[in-house]
Amino acid sequence: MNKNLITLILLVIFACTGCTKKKDGMPANNNNNNTANPYYFKFTFKGTNYNFADTVPQYNSLYSNETGGFQDASFGSFPTVGLFFYWPGADTVRESNILALKGKTLHFSDTAPNPVLYVSTSYSATDWYSIDTSNTSFSVTITDVKFLKKSQELAIPVSTYIITGTCNGVLLADTSKALLTNGSFNFIISRMDL
Repeated sequence: MNKNLITLILLVIFACTGCTKKKDGMPANNNNNNTANPYYFKFTFKGTNYNFADTVPQYNSLYSNETGGFQDASFGSFPTVGLFFYWPGADTVRESNILALKGKTLHFSDTAPNPVLYVSTSYSATDWYSIDTSNTSFSVTITDVKFLKKSQELAIPVSTYIITGTCNGVLLADTSKALLTNGSFNFIISRMDL
């Protein structure tokens, strides 16, 4: 089996099978969402306000040099938003790398760790990815990162973390640009345990 097919299979597994238990009561950190789920990703994209608070974590850790995750409006549906951090290809992201993100503001300048924002509005729509820019008003600020748990729910060992912060970015799809603004998040990211 070739490497691209294995990667595609793993991506489908990650996107479709994460699980979590719903907790009773309204957690203190759910940012006024009308749900018991403490995880959210709020933002404005192309003039539309979004508030995603699905209860199913969407892990993302296909390579040793990345960490990140997705947040959906509801499981298995669109739109969806993602936030990822990339280190150089030969690096292996360790827990210390992820916990060291706390208190940092990262710009879209292709400097490790490089943040990437992602938005997909429907199954058939073009995906939007943040682009590097010298404009420092576009950034990801991480106010907190906490270890959550180790997981093998997806048949691949991952460590999961709760990341909290804010973001703004310029996203590109084909040749069109759009802004993601007023982003605030408290959601789950993951890294592959190697």
